[in-house]
Amino acid sequence: MKAFQGVTRTAFLGFFSSHIVFTVIVDLQALLPATLFPTPLRNLLAWYTATLKDPLMSDPPLWFQSLICFELVIQLPFFCTACYYLTKYRVLYPDKFRIACIAYSAHACTSMGPILASLATATALSTVERAVLVNLYLPYLIFPAWLLLASVFSSVPTERPKIY
Repeated sequence: MKAFQGVTRTAFLGFFSSHIVFTVIVDLQALLPATLFPTPLRNLLAWYTATLKDPLMSDPPLWFQSLICFELVIQLPFFCTACYYLTKYRVLYPDKFRIACIAYSAHACTSMGPILASLATATALSTVERAVLVNLYLPYLIFPAWLLLASVFSSVPTERPKIY
């Protein structure tokens, strides 16, 4: 797969590196016991949920917690891997990275469906509150969809492996 360059590379590097931080300090609080997080991080989550009234983070339903579990086990290692490849390779990425991008992107896009639908239809929120939350979560659909398209439609090596 041809390496991302310029603004595209910077955008993906920023997305994945920031996603590492947000996963560890915010998202995992919906899954793990509060005692594992320092008070400032718990206060950050409390401020976020009070300010934006995010029903998924304030009282995480089981289905959302299961998605956070997948984020911890599947996505977080991929974010680290993606940052590595985006900083190391400048011309071509190994095909195993392309395959990992497709797998991650398909999973992330699929996961965002119920999240966005839940937020868009949350009757306890006003129209403006729903719009703010949907727009806050939307990059977590847009970037994976962009990566999926770039990975699927990137050139693949035309030389077939030799079979002996």
